[in-house]
Amino acid sequence: MILTSVYTTVVTEDELSEVVLRQLIERYAPHIVVNDYLGKSGCGYIDSHIYQFNQAAYKGVAIIILRDLDKKECAPDLIKKLLPQGCHSRLLFRVPVREIETWLIADKINLSDFLGISAKHITNNAESISDPKEYLVNLARKSRRKNIKESIVPRENAFFPVGSLYNDCMKSFVIRHWDSEAARRNSDSLDRTIKKLETFRPEPKK
Repeated sequence: MILTSVYTTVVTEDELSEVVLRQLIERYAPHIVVNDYLGKSGCGYIDSHIYQFNQAAYKGVAIIILRDLDKKECAPDLIKKLLPQGCHSRLLFRVPVREIETWLIADKINLSDFLGISAKHITNNAESISDPKEYLVNLARKSRRKNIKESIVPRENAFFPVGSLYNDCMKSFVIRHWDSEAARRNSDSLDRTIKKLETFRPEPKK
């Protein structure tokens, strides 16, 4: 069976989210062909442009958006707040609970190997973590590897909550080590996103 390609625009909060989505599309949805990657400027960019993205979907453009839930109560409420008029079927809006780091933490075996810590330090319930990025940084503090600590953990009194090479380090983990099949078993939001990507075949505008 030959699947018709779906040409899409992808919008993410940051580079790490983009790398994760690239991996998921490559593994589970090879019928999706990405024409352009937008965003990478935080959730503010997505929130301020969400109406335009939805309008583009109405006009026939297929769009995939990945936005962290952060401290919001739940994904459906967030989407309803941002798109009270409803989300068009050509716009696939997915929300990691609570941050993209949750999906990485959910693969606890590979993450523990990468960080150089015991897997017993990593929870089996990744989506229960209130601040996944902070949680991941604190895991790195336990690392036996100097390069991991220097990359991920911020220096004392640093302005940013993560190390200067945090994104590069975590992108490397995603590309080389992350097992999305293992992770989806510990993250409902990842599992649902994978299923949505597999079946994302919106009808073109007639």
